[in-house]
Amino acid sequence: TLSIGSGTGSAGSAENPLQISLKNPDIGIRGIDVEICEDADYLTARASCQTADRTEGFLCSANPLANGCLKVVLASVSGDVIEPGTGTIFTVEYDVREDASVGECEDVVFGEVNLQDDVKNGYSEDSLTLLPGEFCITDPSVTTTIGGGTTTTTTTPEVPAPGETTTTTTTAK
Repeated sequence: TLSIGSGTGSAGSAENPLQISLKNPDIGIRGIDVEICEDADYLTARASCQTADRTEGFLCSANPLANGCLKVVLASVSGDVIEPGTGTIFTVEYDVREDASVGECEDVVFGEVNLQDDVKNGYSEDSLTLLPGEFCITDPSVTTTIGGGTTTTTTTPEVPAPGETTTTTTTAK
C-alpha cells in the first residue's frame, strides 16, 4: 500500500511538506518511480524530495511535470531495499500562492506508479493499493480581542504520517 499524507500551508507559504508512506509487510522494495498529482491552481510542486528513516542512503529526486504532476524517483545505488514495514519513505514540498483561499482543500493522488521488489519483480498502479491524500490552506494566525487587548495566536501545523497523530503548539504574543 502506497499512501499520500495530508499537507497544509497558508497563503504565500513555501516548502510545505507532504509525506508519502509505504506499507510493505512481506517484501523489500528496491525502487519507486511515481507521479504525485493535484489539480489545484494554488499549489506549486517544488523540485525537492527528502528521504526518511526507512530510506536512509537512498537517492530521491523530484521533477515537476508539464501535466501538473510531480515525478519522484527513489532508488538505492548500493542495492539496499526498503525493508518490510510501514512508514514514511519520502517527503515532497509544495508552495502556496498568495491568493489561495483559507479552508480550501485539494485531493492529491497518484498518477503512474512503478515499484520494483528485492527480486526485481515490477508492480504498477494496477496491482497496488494506492491511497490519496489532501492539501488544505490554513489560516496562519487568528486574532482575538479580550478586554480591550489584542492577542494574536499563531499556529504552525505539523503534518503527521498516515496513521500517526501530532500536537499543535500555540504561542501568544
